[in-house]
Parts: sequence; structure tokens; C-alpha cells
Amino acid sequence: MDIGMPILNGIEATKQIVNQHPAIAVVILSMYSQTKRTVMRALTAGARAYLLKDSAARDLMSAIEAVSQGKSFFSPKVSRYPG
Repeated sequence: MDIGMPILNGIEATKQIVNQHPAIAVVILSMYSQTKRTVMRALTAGARAYLLKDSAARDLMSAIEAVSQGKSFFSPKVSRYPG
């Protein structure tokens, strides 16, 4: 899922998908890394992983593997956010 989509942004789309289909694990792939608030909004909407678009391919594979096992995953830059 991308956050910056026209008409329905990725956070709202994630919320709707997870509400209607709770078994679906949404992975956010976004260029928005500037704020912890954006990441928190995505997680609150139900996303299970948050990666930056400049993440290595192995990080995307790790995220897919993690969410398929019921875990969460964050890009290294995102996981370094304080607090």
C-alpha cells in the first residue's frame, strides 16, 4: 500500500481493508519517512509493516515474511524513531 494515492489515501484504504478483512496483513511502502506521526497513523489504521521506498529488496522480502507469520516489520530508518 502506498500512502500518497489520489482519491483515497493509503492510510484510509488500509483502515477500510483491515476493517472488512481482518486477516489481511497490509504492508505500507512509502516515501514518507519524515514524521513518526505518519508511521503511527498507518499502524493505527492496521498496517503491519512500514517500509520506505528506498528500502533494499531484502527488506521488502523480510516484511512480507514477517507479516505472513503474524509479526510486524519496519524499515531500519523507521525503526530508529525515538519513543
